[in-house]
Formats: sequence, C-alpha cells, structure tokens
Amino acid sequence: LKGFDKMYIFFLYCILAAKTYGDIPQVEFLYAVDGDTIVVNISDIHPVIGERILVRVYGVDTPELSSKDVVQKELARTAKLATHNLLKAAKVVSLKNLRRDKYFRLLADVVFDEKDLATVLIRHKLGVLYFGGTKGP
Repeated sequence: LKGFDKMYIFFLYCILAAKTYGDIPQVEFLYAVDGDTIVVNISDIHPVIGERILVRVYGVDTPELSSKDVVQKELARTAKLATHNLLKAAKVVSLKNLRRDKYFRLLADVVFDEKDLATVLIRHKLGVLYFGGTKGP
C-alpha cells in the first residue's frame, strides 16, 4: 500500500472503531441549534470545556434550516422547535454513549426523562435514521 492508502485506511479505522466516553447523567439544556444539534452546560467540568457545549444527536438527521426548499425549511423549523420544547420541559436531560463524530464534534444519545430524542423525532416524522455516511433525501 502507498502512503495515501495507508492514511486513508487508518482514518477509516479511527472512525469505524469509534471510542465511547461514557455517559453524563444530567446536563443543563440551553437551546436547540436545529433539530439534531443542541447546546448544553455540563456541571462539575471546568467552564472552558463544560459551558455552551455543542452536541450532535446520534441516530437522527433532521431537515436543514439552510435549505432552499420551502417545505424542507419549514420542517427544519418544526424539528428545531420540537427539540427545544421537549428538552426545555424535561426534568432530566442526559447524554449517553458520548463519542466524537467524523468531524470530531461531540456526539451522543440524547435522553430526556428516559426517552430517546432521536426516536421521538423519527416517530413524529421530524427526522430520519442517520448513523453517519451519505445523507439521503
């Protein structure tokens, strides 16, 4: 194998062998950036790395707010509002199976009052299953 091929294989290995970093049993939900990305505070961690942390919700892809399609843009707004309202009203919001995604963002199963956010969004047709890779329509 050539140098580039070896680097490519190593990069794929790092992504596919994604390390998990455990759970955070409770975070303070601040706001939804969109339907599948939220911002939280993590207590008991230095503010430099624990305040206003961007978290990508694992297992779901919601429509993009930047879409040129009017219908998709409206669905994106609805998904963002649903995510915000569900997490703001929750008694407990937790992050499970913490890991980094292919862009090194924080990625987690977001659970509120013992319900999985991705599952709720998909059930209400506000998102689709997504585990990385090429996005569908």
